[in-house]
Amino acid sequence: MKYILLLIVYFLSFQGFSQFNVRNYSKDYNLDGVLDTLYSHYDGGSSFGGTYVKITNGKTKEILEYDSFGPYAMITQVVSIQPNFILKKNKSFLNILKKNYLPIERK
Repeated sequence: MKYILLLIVYFLSFQGFSQFNVRNYSKDYNLDGVLDTLYSHYDGGSSFGGTYVKITNGKTKEILEYDSFGPYAMITQVVSIQPNFILKKNKSFLNILKKNYLPIERK
């Protein structure tokens, strides 16, 4: 009986850790001498999910957010980002987003 309970606890612990993926990085992405913060997490289910990204500019404390939540059955995906990502001062943040989180651009 003791081994059965131990086995159940063992399997339940792996199930809980596998459903949520959090990443938190501090780095000077825009090379202004102040650390910036990039926080992201993936959350998904059987038919719906996505990634949430929040970038905080260390100098101005401006927060830029992006999320890709939607159904997995989409044939095409339209990506919308905040207009602040397009500003010249936030170009380095947009490059990080394109490189790591946005889908590959196709014609």
